[in-house]
Amino acid sequence: MSRTTRPAILTAALALLVVACGGTSQPRALEGLELAELETYGCGYGFWLGTAEQDVAIHLAVTDPQAVASGELARETTLPDEDWRAAVQHGRDLFANWCDDVLEPGEATPDVEEEWPITGGTITLGDGAVDQPCPGELTASVTELEVTAPDGTTIALGSGEVGNEAWGCFAG
Repeated sequence: MSRTTRPAILTAALALLVVACGGTSQPRALEGLELAELETYGCGYGFWLGTAEQDVAIHLAVTDPQAVASGELARETTLPDEDWRAAVQHGRDLFANWCDDVLEPGEATPDVEEEWPITGGTITLGDGAVDQPCPGELTASVTELEVTAPDGTTIALGSGEVGNEAWGCFAG
């Protein structure tokens, strides 16, 4: 898995998100979040990004694996779309036990406190074969992603390249 991060920017974004979730500030906290600065987590059919602290996560997941196998998954999708589950999560240990079906004693599990839907933007899959066998690698461009906070505020997440180095691999 490739992982990159800039802790200072992400820590500031997280601190603002926590304040926003507590209701003492507007939920514009995600505006400072840079997609290119997040760590990537490969597995399955989708793209997962998160802070190094694992307390903010972006999930862009294919909802129907059969659409991948049959070649029916569109190369470009405007969100929201029934073929993709797109959301931002806030919590703790959001990628704990990621792509693993064995929970060891004392191992953390994800604790999602809030989930906000991604309500705008486009996912454009790269040139790789979508139905390639595990382990595959696939990239995508995400453009003008937007999330809607519980108070109805729309927050721009921006644009960037995302990747999954374990496309089509699943736990088990």
